[in-house]
Amino acid sequence: MPIDLVQGDPALDAVLDMQRDLSQARTADDMFIAFASHLNHLVGATHLLGLDVRDLPPGEFRVSDHIDLVNGDFRAYAEQWRTRCELSDTPCKSRRSTVLSPLLETPAPKSLRELDPDEDEVLSSLFSGAMDCLAAPIFYGGEVRKWLLVFRPPSEPLTMRQVSTGVANLNLFARSLQQMELSTRVEALNARLQSDIEKIGRVQRSILPSNVPCVDRLEVAMSYEPCEAAGGDYYDYRHFNDDDGRKVGFVIADVSGHGPAAAVVMAMMRTILNTFQMFDTDPAMVVPDVNRLLRNSLIDGTFVTAFFVVIDPATGQAAYANAGHNPPRLRRADGTIESIDHDSSYPLGVADEIEPRGHEFTMRPGDTLLLYTDGVTEAMNHRDELFGVRRLDAALAESSGAPQDLIDRVCADVLAHEDGRPRKDDQCMLAIRFHGDANVCGSTG
Repeated sequence: MPIDLVQGDPALDAVLDMQRDLSQARTADDMFIAFASHLNHLVGATHLLGLDVRDLPPGEFRVSDHIDLVNGDFRAYAEQWRTRCELSDTPCKSRRSTVLSPLLETPAPKSLRELDPDEDEVLSSLFSGAMDCLAAPIFYGGEVRKWLLVFRPPSEPLTMRQVSTGVANLNLFARSLQQMELSTRVEALNARLQSDIEKIGRVQRSILPSNVPCVDRLEVAMSYEPCEAAGGDYYDYRHFNDDDGRKVGFVIADVSGHGPAAAVVMAMMRTILNTFQMFDTDPAMVVPDVNRLLRNSLIDGTFVTAFFVVIDPATGQAAYANAGHNPPRLRRADGTIESIDHDSSYPLGVADEIEPRGHEFTMRPGDTLLLYTDGVTEAMNHRDELFGVRRLDAALAESSGAPQDLIDRVCADVLAHEDGRPRKDDQCMLAIRFHGDANVCGSTG
């Protein structure tokens, strides 16, 4: 099949040169400069005039741009264009003129020969001397919102091919510039949102306990890895003094979803527990009270799973209530693993009322309790395989049982399982070891 090589046409070469430069533009300013610098080569243009007609009566316009294509500073013009283009929130004052207004009354290209700027009150203030003019309507959403007028010294009339090429390229330029400008604004907005999210994340992490509780006979370690700058997992602890002595309560919670919204709900959860002092020595009574307050504040579809446990360091006796959360794992001193999976209530925020369901278990010296969120067991590898409870239990059994060692082992195994796959959910763990008669104060991590 014969192939004809199209070459030797100066107009085509000029169009290709312009398209090549436009394709390399990375900012709206670069795109503007690339286009403006080629207009002279395309149609011999010396001036470009931009008229904004959006939301104006026929023939009325705003002068948005006047560019000297021969002696102008394109970089300075680009900055003016950026601040005064069709995306501007503060357009220029509208006006009419003798020559320009009739050009704008119908949405069709116009070609004028030897136009005298002195006959028009707007053009006379911009340049002097007879000019030929090509006026191109610029379409947005099917309607003309802007006109671009190209001026050049009087010469041979533009051919229909030159007019078609000029109108097409002017529209292409205007649309491409708008898309580039929108893209730049979106990038700036995304950067600002990301900065705000990171601030939310820092605030969120600041309200989580930074140090493990110091409790005789208990050793504690904590770990929190959000999948985004801000997350929705939560953990906390509280000391209680009652008639039976000094007890310590722990809570771990997981807000549905993740990101800034989940972080806000997490903060609400903490406020409810701390301000209203509802985390008391009976976990079963905490659940319905917290649920009642959260129910009236959560966005539709949002819920919170939570596990509350109160441990008596003197005896190892533990009372707990589970609100739809993952069953904690209890690693016995001999390395065997048990699931704390007695009857669970609904997650917080799902129902108007939740029935209290309290349970108990006993920790023996050397036992370690692991509370965790589902981001741990639901971590996936590239084959879409969950880390799962089986791998979690294996990591617990292979650890020494010391809380920090246990968490480090789980973290390492989860990381190896993911094998570089991005984390899809927050991962939070809280490990508590009971030392029995040993008088230790947990501060390992």
